[in-house]
Amino acid sequence: MADLHISIPASYEAERRYAAEVMLCEFLGLDVDIEVGPLQNVRITCPSSTGTIVVVDDLFGLPADQWLTTSCLPDAVSSYWSCDTHPTNIPHDSVPLFRFNKHSAREPADAGAHETVLPFDPFGHAFFFLTRLDEAVTPTRDQFGRHPASASTAGRLGLLSRPLVNEYLEILWAYLKQSWPGLERCPRHFRLIASHDVDIPFLHAFTSPARLLLSCGADVIRRKSVAAAFRRVHAWTKTRLGDTSADPANTFSWIMDASERQGIRSDFYFLVARTNRSKDGNYEISHPLIEALLEEIVVREHGIGLHTSYETYRSDAQVKHEVGVFRRLCEKLGVGHDFLKSRQHWLRWETPTTPAILSANGVCEDSTLAYTEHAGFRCGTCYDYPFFDLVQRRRLDLRERPLLVMDASITEPHTMNLGLGAAALDYIRSIKNECRNYSGDFTLLWHNSSLESVDQRRLYLAALNA
Repeated sequence: MADLHISIPASYEAERRYAAEVMLCEFLGLDVDIEVGPLQNVRITCPSSTGTIVVVDDLFGLPADQWLTTSCLPDAVSSYWSCDTHPTNIPHDSVPLFRFNKHSAREPADAGAHETVLPFDPFGHAFFFLTRLDEAVTPTRDQFGRHPASASTAGRLGLLSRPLVNEYLEILWAYLKQSWPGLERCPRHFRLIASHDVDIPFLHAFTSPARLLLSCGADVIRRKSVAAAFRRVHAWTKTRLGDTSADPANTFSWIMDASERQGIRSDFYFLVARTNRSKDGNYEISHPLIEALLEEIVVREHGIGLHTSYETYRSDAQVKHEVGVFRRLCEKLGVGHDFLKSRQHWLRWETPTTPAILSANGVCEDSTLAYTEHAGFRCGTCYDYPFFDLVQRRRLDLRERPLLVMDASITEPHTMNLGLGAAALDYIRSIKNECRNYSGDFTLLWHNSSLESVDQRRLYLAALNA
């Protein structure tokens, strides 16, 4: 017997089923039956007990001609759900709620006198954030073709530091538990997931003498440091003579040591093609130095993933080619490639184009969805989940593992500009604590080439231990 029975209106059936299955089955671990009925609102019952929860219909109450248009976007927070209403583990006084459909009723007309009314739509709210619906209907893009944080609903309202979908889930769970105390959710455990995009595996190994001279000139003229130029030449010479330990970007052993002390493994995402000479890496995946690096990672039982190149986010043919190259690489290394992980280079992503392409080419898990200029919960959650194609109106064979913190998003002047000290660590710790509160995954991306200085390494280790 199912734990719960859900009756949904006939409109937007695929979307409603997806939202209910992710929230109730994927996130709470409940067994749920879903049926379509002649209803105005979603109704939840428990086959083994009495009582009904009626859920206000909002997002999915939009007329069909307004779907996938800017009519789906809320203008602002419409109200706040007080955390004093029901006991939850939400660490805030209130939860911001949105109104997606100005014509939706706040109180269901078909609710019975003895039925419990959930006065907002957690399924519509979750669908909006998980599918990146606001990105699909908002044309704003940055110079690299990416949807910027400032154009997102959560970004505009200063809510990127909160996993809103997890908060909506807790409200839903509070109502379910109050109505049926015997329900039990699936236990979860907090996890630290560290990953590293290998954009620059070696600073000097693939640098030509002409490029070296240009960099030395910049050291002297722009950075006004003759000593830095001499250090650069010394490290370049040692690296080119075969001592790659002298290369400041070669931090791989140090990274793996740090992960092993934490009892975790790191995932390293490698580029296998160059579709944009100025944006992609300057290395070939078949180079002996890269092959030796890959072998070291595999021998130490850390992971490798595909870092799809700059021009792939709209190109089915290019993703297909790169997936093929990566699979052959895995076969050569003797590692499995049935569960293929990827991340888009420069975090280039277009909803719904990119996830559909990745899924069609056998990528099982993506971890792209973070904003370059602001760390936080782009997807509103610290749980991985199956992605939904807004155009084909179906659940994809692709899981999204939202990326929450990237080094550059925190530290760089053109992003959050928090530097490498206490301010950066405080923000990282706040995101990590949100994940810990919901027994979720704290996903951290730190480039191997961003661990050259003592301060960079100190912040990274503090982030692991926060």
